[in-house]
Amino acid sequence: MKSLRVGLVVLSAFLFASFVAMGAASKQPAGKVVDSGTFEIVVDGKRVGTETFTIHDQGVNNVTTSQIKIAAGTAKAEQSSVLEMTNAGGLVRYSWKETSPSKSQSNIEVTQNAVVQHILLPENKKPLDVPYMVSPSTMILDDNAFVHRQLLVWRYLRGSCGMKDGKQTCDTVKLGVLVPAQHVMAIISVEYVGNEKLAIKGVERDLAHIRIMSDDVEWDLWADPADAYKVVRIYIPSNKTEVLRN
Repeated sequence: MKSLRVGLVVLSAFLFASFVAMGAASKQPAGKVVDSGTFEIVVDGKRVGTETFTIHDQGVNNVTTSQIKIAAGTAKAEQSSVLEMTNAGGLVRYSWKETSPSKSQSNIEVTQNAVVQHILLPENKKPLDVPYMVSPSTMILDDNAFVHRQLLVWRYLRGSCGMKDGKQTCDTVKLGVLVPAQHVMAIISVEYVGNEKLAIKGVERDLAHIRIMSDDVEWDLWADPADAYKVVRIYIPSNKTEVLRN
């Protein structure tokens, strides 16, 4: 276990008012926006796109929407997605759509026997069904959807951090996630690295550093304990991608 030196004591209160712990949602107004904003995507020092997102508490379930726009030279792409989950974190549905440069879409639903992805391509009249033998509580962690990493950070802090000897501590955990864009299940590890002072757009902030690792990719995320552990920076060393909250 590693000690978390600041701010996690405020997390419990926030979790009851947000996506990761909406069991008290009946005490809150319907339609509460838990988080919203824009992530700026920078690759090798060049701005290539944005992700605009909203995490919305609808009372019974919560809905996360994302719209990604990429413009790197002559290459342009637009994608959008909607992730609906129960208050306990169970998957209700996930839909993804690409409108540029090509047109395709994918929908995931929970059936009695499996979680099923329906993939519709322009050249096919009938969708291709891909079943996954996973629990509905399995986290969706799609490619390019950086807001899904925000949801993962909140789930990790809620489930793997606690008090010991008067200090907040966090375990390193392994989780199964579903990556719809790649049609695969993956095992990731999530760990709390430590608190760090980091300059974000010229302003120094005391942030919690959390690392996500899979077999071939490492993601470093920095979340602000003073602002409900909202992720303000993501860095992927392998492809020099930096994501900053505006």
